[in-house]
Amino acid sequence: MRKFFIYSSLLFLSGCVTKQGFLNSLNSFVGKNAEYLVEQQGAPTQSFETKSGTLLYCYERSSIHKTDSYITNSGLITGGDLYTKSCSVCFILKRNIIQKYIFKGNNCYFGSEIGY
Repeated sequence: MRKFFIYSSLLFLSGCVTKQGFLNSLNSFVGKNAEYLVEQQGAPTQSFETKSGTLLYCYERSSIHKTDSYITNSGLITGGDLYTKSCSVCFILKRNIIQKYIFKGNNCYFGSEIGY
């Protein structure tokens, strides 16, 4: 996930990440084993195992930002609000093979928000 997040972060900073590019990156892991995922992306932020043996490897990132402050024509200071940008991606594995993924957050790809 390390390379994925570095790659997606660089694209995000350059303003080029699209929804399709993000999905293509995630789709490239489907059918691969857990070892490949960890080799490429590093250790997951969280992992879970269900009673049926399904594994979830989850990767999360978030950052806090502040809106610009400015003085209005009437002399009031406005802005300066804090907000969080985040993205959480979970890969679902059965028998050590990635079957699918799920993601949520408002910063998974540039240009669109995905609600929680």
